[in-house]
Order: sequence, then C-alpha cells, then structure tokens
Amino acid sequence: SEEEEDDDGEEGEGENNNNDNEGKNEHTNDEIFLYSFFKALSSEKLPVLSNIIFGKATNIGKISIKQTSWKKAGSFLETNKDSIDFIETKPGVIEIRKFDSLKSSTILKTMNIEIDSTNNQNTEKLLPLPKATKRGSPVTIQACKIQSKNVIILDGLEKWGIDKDLMQYLAKDFRKRFSSSATVTERRGSENSKDKLWSIHIHGKSVEDIIETLKEMGINQFNCVGKNIPKNLKMK
Repeated sequence: SEEEEDDDGEEGEGENNNNDNEGKNEHTNDEIFLYSFFKALSSEKLPVLSNIIFGKATNIGKISIKQTSWKKAGSFLETNKDSIDFIETKPGVIEIRKFDSLKSSTILKTMNIEIDSTNNQNTEKLLPLPKATKRGSPVTIQACKIQSKNVIILDGLEKWGIDKDLMQYLAKDFRKRFSSSATVTERRGSENSKDKLWSIHIHGKSVEDIIETLKEMGINQFNCVGKNIPKNLKMK
C-alpha cells in the first residue's frame, strides 16, 4: 500500500544516515542519541510529551531511536528512569515530568559530542504553518489501525481553505514535527467524484499534538472518532 511504501522508505533513509554517522565520529548511536535526548530535554519546559523530545533528539543527532540498541521509546525511558521521571497518562501517551539536570549536564560535558549537521536536511526548522482562510464544519480526526499500524486520518481540511497543495506542505511539516510518516491520499469514496477530496494520514497516536497544531492554524472545530481517541477528545 501507499503507506507501507512511505514507511519503508523512511527506514531505508535511517539506515543510510546510520552508516554516515558512524563513519564521521567515534561515538556509538546509543551515545549520540542519549546526548541528543538530554540536550533536547534540558531546553524544554516540563512537563512535556515524550514524543516531542524524541523528535527533537532525532533532529539534533540525526539518529532515531530505531537506530539504537533500545529500538523503542519505552525501552529507552525505562533504562534511564534513574534520571528521567515519566508517567503514561493514557495508553501510548508518555509525559516526562522531571529529570536529573545535574546528571544530564554531566553527560553533555563528558561526552563532548560534536554533531556535523551542515549538510543534513533535518537541520531545517519547522515550516511556517499555513493559516485557515475559511471557517468550515469540524475537521474529522479518526484514529484507527491500518495493517496493524496506528494511523490518524484528517478529513475536511479543504472546508477551511486547505487545498491539496497545502495538505502536501502540511504533511511535510508533520513529518518533521512528529518524527513520523505523513502522506496525502485520495479520500475513500471520492474516487469517482468530479472534485476529488484528500486526506492526510499520519502514523502514530499524537492526536492531542495534532489538535494543538491545527489550532495554531486557526482551525478550532474537531470531530474526533475511533477507539484510540481519548474520551475527553471525542466529538470535541
């Protein structure tokens, strides 16, 4: 499927970046990611959602959690729980409440990792968000599973003045903002219609983060559906 191809493509890029990084410095991927994580966390106001820090750490070190021995965010946090205080507020949503700044500062100083980011596209800042030019009906945010992967589907953005080109632009921002796959696909059921409609598919469970991003764009009406939607967000 289209989503499978996009996801596979991202993993392939990660493997290439992994080889490049290993050739450029003497530090392991684990060391680079640990350094990047604490560097990102040290500049963030707490509490903060862990996926935000993991995304920033990936942008800093050009190493994703999948390229480390931990492989998964939960394993990384559990290994470093002596210096990071976190809690799972909802299924799949982890909040970092505090951390040992003295220990992290020591790690940053002793490791003294220099990250060459001059030629890496991931050093780009987040894109300026497009603004809604219309006021339409609620945007549908559906949390579901496609081929065993958690996917969030956004429908109805065109009613707020966000056309296909802007959706492509927004998907690019989501890939950076949430460190996740994001694609624009033809909306199911509109294949034979004269005016085609489009959806944005984002891998993951970042419903609340997506809502906050849409609010920044001036979109403030949502219809949240799906088993993976927190109860307080349904039909919001």
